[in-house]
Amino acid sequence: MKLVKRKKKLACLIIVFLAFAVEIVAIVNYSKGLIFSSLSDFCKFNVLNLLLMGLGLFRYISEIEFFTNKVIDFVYPIILAIAVTHMIEIMCYQPRASIKYGLFILNALFILILVYGLILLFGNHVVSYIFILVSGWIFAAICHYVYVFKGVPISPGDFIAYRTGLSVAGGYEFELSNDLLYGTELLLWGTTFLLVFTPKTFKSYEKKRPIFITVGLAYYFLFALLFSNISIMEITGIDVAGWERTDIIQKSGVVISLAEETQRLKPDKPQNYSEQSARELLVQDENDEVETTNNDILPNIVVVMNESFSDLSVLGEFQSEEYMPYFNGINDYIQKGYVYSSVMGGGTCNSEYEFVTGNSAAFVTGYPYMQYNFANSNNIIKLLNEYGYQSVFFHPASIEAWNRRDVYGMMGINKCYSWEDVNNQIEWETVNGFLSDKKNYEFVDFLFNGLDSPFFIFNVTMQNHGGYNIEALEDNVERITMGDEYSGFPETQAYLSLMRESDKAIEELMTFLRKQNEPTLLLVFGDHQPYLYDGFKDYITSPDGSIEKTESYYMTPYIIWTNYDTGTKKIEKDISINYLGENLLQYTGIDNEYLRYLRGLEKDIPVINALGYKTADGNWHSLDEENDQLEKYRMVQYYELFDYSPEG
Repeated sequence: MKLVKRKKKLACLIIVFLAFAVEIVAIVNYSKGLIFSSLSDFCKFNVLNLLLMGLGLFRYISEIEFFTNKVIDFVYPIILAIAVTHMIEIMCYQPRASIKYGLFILNALFILILVYGLILLFGNHVVSYIFILVSGWIFAAICHYVYVFKGVPISPGDFIAYRTGLSVAGGYEFELSNDLLYGTELLLWGTTFLLVFTPKTFKSYEKKRPIFITVGLAYYFLFALLFSNISIMEITGIDVAGWERTDIIQKSGVVISLAEETQRLKPDKPQNYSEQSARELLVQDENDEVETTNNDILPNIVVVMNESFSDLSVLGEFQSEEYMPYFNGINDYIQKGYVYSSVMGGGTCNSEYEFVTGNSAAFVTGYPYMQYNFANSNNIIKLLNEYGYQSVFFHPASIEAWNRRDVYGMMGINKCYSWEDVNNQIEWETVNGFLSDKKNYEFVDFLFNGLDSPFFIFNVTMQNHGGYNIEALEDNVERITMGDEYSGFPETQAYLSLMRESDKAIEELMTFLRKQNEPTLLLVFGDHQPYLYDGFKDYITSPDGSIEKTESYYMTPYIIWTNYDTGTKKIEKDISINYLGENLLQYTGIDNEYLRYLRGLEKDIPVINALGYKTADGNWHSLDEENDQLEKYRMVQYYELFDYSPEG
């Protein structure tokens, strides 16, 4: 008993020191103007923190033991679940007030279920409660920073792809916020309260530990079984998808929204789906007239998906030096325009998925590269291999990120190259903490000269990855100047400076390709727009909540170019990334039934992404608006992803 008492006192002393550390951090950050917009808010926080330290010291000094009764023991886990839910909502995206009361209770109920299981496993109420408090804080902190860095709420796929996130986390600045401070304060208050007013534990637990653990595991198993056999969407009406995803999560709660998305990690079979019906749609569509380019030449193909490459002028006008003069001035293109991505600020692999497969991320949840087996799925890499192409993939970072090594191996890539291969061949140059686009393309040139024709090079760059710190940019990066009105947007200045570096590098790449005698087809496009948490994008855009305005945050430029005459007219059109592969290969004469299907679909629905779709009449629609062609595409895509067979 005395040992337990000493442990409680020590724990209280630790909390006092932690609260004191929080106080120092808060004072320093407030003095720099980084937190709390008013002195009154800062004072309120200080009073709350000083009371916490006082309570902790009282418990440390006092010899009095406070134990709860049966009524309080019954209410304790309920209060805890509500407190943890509130902490998660505060730290993640918004105050609790934005959630409907019934849905807040549903989120708390989810936490409560977890708490009861922990009590059975640990046999100790205090340990179980502190465990759920700390776990809730860690979970909320992760959600908070994913939202800060990417501009979109966390998804189940982000947890699956945690290694990829950790590999690039060093490029971001982890700044303190009011939400994190209040969430931390709630964690410390909750822990202190448990140490002061201690709930009783099971007296017989030690003697019956195996029984309690078995019951606890069985309890979680039954919960998992129930979770896998019910539909949160059908029960609650919550559907966390489309262009209003952030708003839906804010109104529904983080925990229950993530649970709903987790249930949809593998898409359900479309209504009335069968392999035969999907095949019939593909064959039926072959009878439609679609334009293709007859070409006896099998050119070398170079595809560059440039990290965060975008033109922010699509969001609104602003004054700055030119940051993409070469790219915008290319006149001998064969096709150019804007592509609509399904991701913003991160999730690069979903843009790769859409380009390589021709499928849309509108019909999947999370990150397909982390979740699905692509051994039997249809994609343009396998198609090119059938025509005798050598296919290589190059990314100047870890090739394990987004599970790329395994995925591209299944898709038919002959060899994957990473930063380690660059180090062995060319001199490394760093821009924004990553390999510069200039050196990236020098390695592409190296690959170009070493491969036997025809070949396909798929290059995903790294230079422009977030975050963007103008002061941390290397000396070899020329800072771009912006109008005086935009002096408060240093992140944007850094980003635009990187765009100009990318523009210069693209010029060098195309200069190299122009000198090559072998026919070469080039595609350059951006995977997604950056997330700039200095607020610049909203400043020049004035978002109104409409789907059309929201979609502008998902536009990136693309260009298709050849160093030989294709005999085609220049084309300017905006499409979504799932159509890029089909558009690219039409200039080679390489075709299959799925590309022909996509070419026909594009005429009626030229843009479709995870937010919504745009029909040929120029009107935007949310994904929940019924469209017969969209449902057919969903069916065909399911077949291409899960049931595809080359023999048909």
